[in-house]
Amino acid sequence: NMEKTIIKNSSAGLSIKITKDQLELIRRTVAKGATNDELKMFFHISKKTNLDPFLKEIFFIKYKDGSNVITTSRDGFLSLAQRTGEFRGLQSESVHEKDEFEMEYTKDGGVEVKHKIVNAERGTIIGAWARAFREKCSPAGVWVEFSTYKKNSPTWAGYPDAMIKKCAEYIVLKKLFGIAGLTSMEEIGYEYEMEEPKTAPKEIQEQPVVENQLKLKQ
Repeated sequence: NMEKTIIKNSSAGLSIKITKDQLELIRRTVAKGATNDELKMFFHISKKTNLDPFLKEIFFIKYKDGSNVITTSRDGFLSLAQRTGEFRGLQSESVHEKDEFEMEYTKDGGVEVKHKIVNAERGTIIGAWARAFREKCSPAGVWVEFSTYKKNSPTWAGYPDAMIKKCAEYIVLKKLFGIAGLTSMEEIGYEYEMEEPKTAPKEIQEQPVVENQLKLKQ
């Protein structure tokens, strides 16, 4: 039997059985360059979040300077939210300079979003908003600036509206559902099958207009 316990961390309650071939597959694909200790952390986050590295739901990215990040896609965050059984919806849209857009606090402490696309020629993208809904919780809403999150990658160049919306969506899901230990592939501009990033990106600062778990008017 080739199966052996090769990743073990008793302090974290982690014991994962995979074959040597499976381990090498992980190292060649979704965790390139990871040391044994880094793999322990990667598998710990994978087990905790129930994201499957063999299905390419979670990635370990190591940069030339030795820093690393564990990441998933916006779809991964959405999957985690849905698995709680408390997910009740997600709204988002990109905002362009010619759109009519308002996001403001209401007297009852909530936030109201008014967004109207009035012209087919919408102009330059300036950002995106997203709202998420969870059972027995006040909805959460965020605003993200396009200039802050835009990355120099083929996907961002070809689908800027979709990418900035995904950034807003992952941030609001991460906050409302308390998802820790992961960042978004969209945020750092990583694309599977691309060349390994040479250097880690600068720290990305979230700039939400709406704080987490505020009451939103629907």
